[in-house]
Amino acid sequence: MSQMLINTENPVSALLNQALEIDDPEQRQEYLKQVCGENRELFEEVESLLHFAFILDEYKEEDLLLIGQQVGKFKVEKEIGRGGMGAVYLGKRSDIDCSGSKEQNN
Repeated sequence: MSQMLINTENPVSALLNQALEIDDPEQRQEYLKQVCGENRELFEEVESLLHFAFILDEYKEEDLLLIGQQVGKFKVEKEIGRGGMGAVYLGKRSDIDCSGSKEQNN
C-alpha cells in the first residue's frame, strides 16, 4: 500500500493509518472489529476509506502499465503529473521524426 498523508490527530485517520499497515485482509478486518468494538459508525467509516484507498492504488498500478505503450499516434514515455482526476503522461508522436517533418508510410 502506498504512503498516504493522514492527520493522526483525528481518530478515524489514526485508525485508518494503522489498518493500512496490515497486509492481510482478514487480519485487518479482525483488527478493526477489535478496535472499534460496538462503534459500528467508526468501523464503517474506516472500512469505506480503506476501500477507497485500495481502489486508488489499483488505478495507479493500471496507469503505470501505459508507460511504453502505443496510444494512437503517441508512445507513452512517462508520467508527468497526478491529481484527483487521474494522471498526465508525456507522449511522443511516432509518426513525426525529430526535425518535425512527417514520416511517409508507403
